[in-house]
Amino acid sequence: MLARLDSSLGELDLQRLNNSLAGLIESVDGVVKSPDLTNSLTELRLALGEARALIRNLDGQVEPLVDSMTNTLQLTQETLTSVQRSVEQINSLLATDAPLTADLSAALDELALAARSIADLSGFLQRHPNALISGKKTFPLNR
Repeated sequence: MLARLDSSLGELDLQRLNNSLAGLIESVDGVVKSPDLTNSLTELRLALGEARALIRNLDGQVEPLVDSMTNTLQLTQETLTSVQRSVEQINSLLATDAPLTADLSAALDELALAARSIADLSGFLQRHPNALISGKKTFPLNR
């Protein structure tokens, strides 16, 4: 087993492996010391700070916003209920068997009769303009 281990280690090119490892370490050191990485980390730190501030700010505004929305929804529900009641009352007032409809119909009939009477009076006065002064002539009945 030691012989195989010695043979395997002998086949390894330790110099090349050492050079590759040294090159890798230099590359990693170059990346770590790179101004781009340093600037990126600084910008990331600033962005995280701004994100924390934004989250704190939003956290303080979410609860009042939710309360406001809840109040608005409640007022909207109350308004819709009130509108629904009003529409139901209007429907009951305008129903064909409602007292208001009958009274309105009777009033319109009376108004139509009054308009006809005024038209008749106007026609009579046009035919007999002196009737305003002398009055309507009555004729004695023949007996």
